[in-house]
Amino acid sequence: MTAPDLIRKADAIADAAFAFRHPLDKSKGCTMTPVSRMVGMTASAVNLVRIAAGEQAFPLHAHHGEEEWTYVISGTGEVILDQERHNLGPGDFVAFPAKGPAHAVVNTGNEEMVCLMGSDLPATDVIDFPELGKRVTRTADGYEAAPRGSFESIVPGSD
Repeated sequence: MTAPDLIRKADAIADAAFAFRHPLDKSKGCTMTPVSRMVGMTASAVNLVRIAAGEQAFPLHAHHGEEEWTYVISGTGEVILDQERHNLGPGDFVAFPAKGPAHAVVNTGNEEMVCLMGSDLPATDVIDFPELGKRVTRTADGYEAAPRGSFESIVPGSD
């Protein structure tokens, strides 16, 4: 790769932004720019995320295998960790470790909230959406969702 392949200037980043609505809950959404994908990164994700006033970027969710994080650039809001809400503002950083609490970022301010959001990209993951009663699996074949109650515990080796 040459230097031009590894650099994206601000105008190209702005041009790559797109409106995102979550497929499981269209009431949640943001404007997203996948900056890491723009330069060919495949082991981690970094997205520039803009959350409008009163919006929530993603439904409350928890990853079993993926670690995520959020760094607030501007605006104010809250992070939900399970059912607890914590204020966020410019310069604040929140980690969402795998198998950690369900989480979501909400813009509670009157202006757009701008964040860098990122994660590692494990080959597979299981994501629970407690408020939606859904479990999603991610594999190389894509995403699949099912009602959380449709899964049953199994014990390998027992008959």
